[in-house]
Amino acid sequence: MSSLTGFFRLDSAIVQVCVGGASEKTESLYDETLVTPEPEPSASTQKMFFVHEAIVSPRSGFFSRALNGSWQESDARLIQLPEDDPAIFALYLNLLYCGLIPTKDTTSETADDEYGHLIRLYVLCEKFQDLEAKNAVMTAIFMKSNETLSDGSRYFPVVSDITYLYDGTHAGCLARNWLVDIYAQNGSEEWMIKGVAAEISNEFLFDLTIALFKRPPLKGSDKTNLPELAMYLEDIKTEQFHV
Repeated sequence: MSSLTGFFRLDSAIVQVCVGGASEKTESLYDETLVTPEPEPSASTQKMFFVHEAIVSPRSGFFSRALNGSWQESDARLIQLPEDDPAIFALYLNLLYCGLIPTKDTTSETADDEYGHLIRLYVLCEKFQDLEAKNAVMTAIFMKSNETLSDGSRYFPVVSDITYLYDGTHAGCLARNWLVDIYAQNGSEEWMIKGVAAEISNEFLFDLTIALFKRPPLKGSDKTNLPELAMYLEDIKTEQFHV
């Protein structure tokens, strides 16, 4: 992945990206929050980020069209993302520039928060049409699901994360397929009852039902055999978006 040196000209055009709403605050690419965003960011906070066009445009169809087409943003070099979360956008920039996604050791207290950040980052990468970033986030989610606690248990995304992913992606999304496969193998009657009570996505329930009809019954240790990561990674073509 791209790093801060050697892969782009330091004098390449700078794009301003205004993320979120309410009060404005300028955010530097080198601010520490880029690496460790606030764990519970306020949706009403607005922050301004500065991004090198030569870095983001070849990776993102969204930014490529915005900066090289007939959009108003093309002339102003200002992208408005009022509905997105500044902390999640900071994670995207950290991935874009450094090739890293900050993670934590899995505990019963941290698992839900981390899945929440990763799921939201995946949805943002889907919006930006950045396949390489989507694959990196999917890999992080996959690795998180394989971590076990001291008692041998695993944690998977909760109802709110499942609903967020389904609301922000389209049918056929590979991350949706992963969620369905995980819960088809590891779900339980108790979880399903709680999920329905919490108004889980109807699309997810439909996909899960179809998946269960297709699967043969699992026995014993077969339930611990998780699917392969490659099933959920995008096929990245060699062509890039023109800057």
